[in-house]
Amino acid sequence: MKRQLASIGLLVLIGIGLVVQGQEAAPLVTETLLQISAGDHQIPAVWATPAGVEGQVPALLLIHGFASHKDEVGNFYKRLAASLAERGFASLRFDFPGSGDSTVSFTANTVAGQVADARQAFEFLLSQPTVDTSRAGVVGFSLGGIVGSALAGTDPRVKALVLWSTPGDTAAAFANLYDQYYQAAVEYGSVVADLGFRQVELSQAFFESLFASFPLSDIRNFTGPLLIIAGENDGPQPRYAREFARNAGSFDVTLRILPGADHIYQVLTPDQTNAEQVIAITTNWITEKL
Repeated sequence: MKRQLASIGLLVLIGIGLVVQGQEAAPLVTETLLQISAGDHQIPAVWATPAGVEGQVPALLLIHGFASHKDEVGNFYKRLAASLAERGFASLRFDFPGSGDSTVSFTANTVAGQVADARQAFEFLLSQPTVDTSRAGVVGFSLGGIVGSALAGTDPRVKALVLWSTPGDTAAAFANLYDQYYQAAVEYGSVVADLGFRQVELSQAFFESLFASFPLSDIRNFTGPLLIIAGENDGPQPRYAREFARNAGSFDVTLRILPGADHIYQVLTPDQTNAEQVIAITTNWITEKL
């Protein structure tokens, strides 16, 4: 019998459906809010399952980016979860410390700590009796892709991996923050950094963990199907996307560079073309590969 890894502190069922001719159709996805036990802290999460589907289903772990949250910017992951559910896939998305519904201080974050939380979340996903454990995958956005690469490269139960806007050099991706805030973090133990869209308190340990993270090495250890998506206008990410493809241990690699797209695929703008394309590419690829 699989060990139960989650303590349900708050349980809410949400049906997300379509409105057709003034009437709400049957829900496509059922979402359960829960808390996953992770040693000394709890991980807030949403377990999304396809409504009305009997038997076991494949499932995806969705790992959010730096200083984001489980639904992701522009509800990107919430929308992806609904798209996946429509195809019969379950998904689990969760908050890292200091993000979303997490009550843990943001200073608890390190890259290694995030990998540990992702592992715990993945264990919960695999422990669900409705999940086909032979068909489990991971989606990672930006830093979430770095975390996802580390998880996938060390856990053979990850059968498919999707990377959105993922840097290939962790330290370089945070170079500006490091240059601006690291010395203060050393002096005081932590420092409040202004990211523009929010302020976060970063520990000295977080900065130092960046130099112990090697996503291009991690990806060599993953041999399953790999999808890499990057925006053409996202700084160095198109180059990193190609480096991920070249360094991958997989012989089944799909690389998509979206023309004109930025780091978040313009998901906060009125024109949702790029964001919808990312969701469609991801959903179609997962349906084929997993």
